[in-house]
Amino acid sequence: LLVGPRATISLKLCQENKNDTILVTSETGDTLTILNAKTEEDGDFVNYTYNGEAGTISLIMKTASEIKIHGLRILNTAESNYINVGNWYIVNPSDSKSFLDVIDIANILNATKSAERLYIFLPNGTYDLGEAVETTISGYNISIIGQSADSTIVVTIPDYLDEGLGTSDLLKNTSTDLYLQDLTLKNALEYYEAGSVGAGAVFNDLGNHTVGKNVRMLSYENTYYSMNNRSQSYWEDCDIHGTVDFICGGGDIRFYNSILSLEPRYTNGSGTRMIVAPRTLTKFGYVFDHCKVVDLAEGKGEWSFGRSWSNQPIAVYLSTTLDEHAENTLISTRWTQEGRTSTDPEVFGEYNTMDINGVDITPETNTIKIKSSYQTILSASMASAFNYDKMFSANAEKKWDPAKLTAQVAAPEDARYDGKTIIWSAVKGAIAYAIYKNGEFEAIIDDTSYNLEVNPDAYRLSIRSANAMGGFGPEGHVAGTIGIKAVSNERGDNAIYNLQGVRVKKPGKGVYIINGKKTVVR
Repeated sequence: LLVGPRATISLKLCQENKNDTILVTSETGDTLTILNAKTEEDGDFVNYTYNGEAGTISLIMKTASEIKIHGLRILNTAESNYINVGNWYIVNPSDSKSFLDVIDIANILNATKSAERLYIFLPNGTYDLGEAVETTISGYNISIIGQSADSTIVVTIPDYLDEGLGTSDLLKNTSTDLYLQDLTLKNALEYYEAGSVGAGAVFNDLGNHTVGKNVRMLSYENTYYSMNNRSQSYWEDCDIHGTVDFICGGGDIRFYNSILSLEPRYTNGSGTRMIVAPRTLTKFGYVFDHCKVVDLAEGKGEWSFGRSWSNQPIAVYLSTTLDEHAENTLISTRWTQEGRTSTDPEVFGEYNTMDINGVDITPETNTIKIKSSYQTILSASMASAFNYDKMFSANAEKKWDPAKLTAQVAAPEDARYDGKTIIWSAVKGAIAYAIYKNGEFEAIIDDTSYNLEVNPDAYRLSIRSANAMGGFGPEGHVAGTIGIKAVSNERGDNAIYNLQGVRVKKPGKGVYIINGKKTVVR
């Protein structure tokens, strides 16, 4: 096998193999490692990481019986363009090739369901994939974590001729137990220039048990597409943008405390927008729980909660807040009666819809008709059938509790700097810690101290704790270094900055500088 200075060799083995060995040797015949050919399941991968001189290495089957190999793959890297610390792979800032290489490595190393969780971390920056589409995440137990949703951006600009579901998607997920946090995913397909038509999915989800927290998805049509009709997914504190059917597909999908951002459909802002288009076969379908609808067209153009697609469409809105524009532009029928097809919905419903001040504005009754007539206003008991505990967790038919996975871990309260080293006490539930220097990423470590020499009067050091999925919680200040500097705002324009001094459009949960004052957003 021809290898570069760094290579990952992956063998897809047969379950029929015995407990025999596969030797990896160098050109000189030196044995580098011994691999076991026996696997628990057919098609399991065994992996070997090579570091050394570029050249030829050999695989030798040392056995009296045959060894069956279903496939072999070699990923060569001339130079390492990422940092590997244990199960963490840290991508080079704004380096799209580094990101794609690490995705390939994760898919290889975590090709079986027994694989330990692998964590991919993206520091702040824009990861421009050019026209690359259908970047596939196929491994099990993979986490992709950004430094911040405002400033960690993965973007593709597909050729408009490739538009369509399954042809122009930014990410294609076929994995199980994928976790995403603190990212902006953008499909920059030329929507308006091309005549306001064209599907440009940000996330084509064919996987199962996908979890996202604080993920912003930017596109227009079919932004989030759940392709797997039997899947379960959970999205919390997210922001999904679009115009037509920008959330669509099948499965049991729950959006909690998320923003549904209606973009203008045409360049003049007119045209009816539709949030969801279900083609569900499952019991719960799409559930929007305590979400907020924001009309970015500011009163130009109408919108609806959604329209039917196929199968047995289910979409339910529970305790939804409409901003002042969305309240005024919601169509009178509230749902689009002309679906993508003439399929009748299984359940289209809303409960406790509120205005921006929290006043219940749900009508007493609302009837739509496709083939048959349907009442879309749910009673309290009908709405309770779609509660979280019935859809997921211990009370559900299929026990899965994704909200536990998104729980954030507090920063160390006693982190201090002694002039050479940051020292802190371990935090319960933290698997690792991220260190920042004046808001810029410095390192991820699993220890409780970190050597770093800086001028404490010129640098602000901070630390964040990672939960079991690798998502980093709120930032904590390291005592002994400069604290939050005042941010002047002479214009008085409600400018919002995070603690790293980066201006953001809207605050999430945490501490921000708003109009020059420190503000806690809950």
